Amino acid sequence: MKKMNRKEIVEKVIGCIVKVTGENDIQPDNEDIHLTNDLEIDSLDQVEITMEVEQAFGISIEDDEIRGFNTVADIVNLVERKLED
Repeated sequence: MKKMNRKEIVEKVIGCIVKVTGENDIQPDNEDIHLTNDLEIDSLDQVEITMEVEQAFGISIEDDEIRGFNTVADIVNLVERKLED
């Protein structure tokens, strides 16, 4: 798989969030979106988003890593780290 830049990762992560939530008006360049406060994502949605992200990027995310997800940027940062491994 070719190395993805941050913008591509952000767009793909937001695509995963949209797929789970149906929230279509998320700006593709806004990493500061708060998952709970802005999108009202609950723990079940968070698990579903995590599964979508794992599948989209071919990575594995541990349960304790999910707890650190507050914003889109948090997910993107984790994906970047996982893709570098």
